[in-house]
Amino acid sequence: MMQTLAVTIPNQLVISSNRQAHVWLRKKLKDYCAQTIPYLARSLDPVGKATIHVGVTKRTNNRYDPVNLTDTAKPMVDQLVKAAILDEDDHRHVFGPWLYHKGTDKKLLDATRFTLILTDYSTGTPF
Repeated sequence: MMQTLAVTIPNQLVISSNRQAHVWLRKKLKDYCAQTIPYLARSLDPVGKATIHVGVTKRTNNRYDPVNLTDTAKPMVDQLVKAAILDEDDHRHVFGPWLYHKGTDKKLLDATRFTLILTDYSTGTPF
């Protein structure tokens, strides 16, 4: 099973500061995700548990660390729980989210696209 959800977040709401974002910014991002994710996720089937990879697409190919955007992906995963796509977002239900650079898109104007890929739950560890 593999399901995909693409979410475009305005850059002014993207959190990339290693947990140093202000409380008001986190609230704005959470509110934005609460407004958009239920609509975007309506085509997804409930899976209960999943491994989540998040592809980050930016306008330019400037250097950045995709993992620093994990705090931006967290409210998206929270909304998948509220939308009943996932049963919970703890380590027994979600492996990830694992962020990586997906590419560039010159059509993105002052925004970043996060492509959430949900696959079968697997810890993926070799031990």
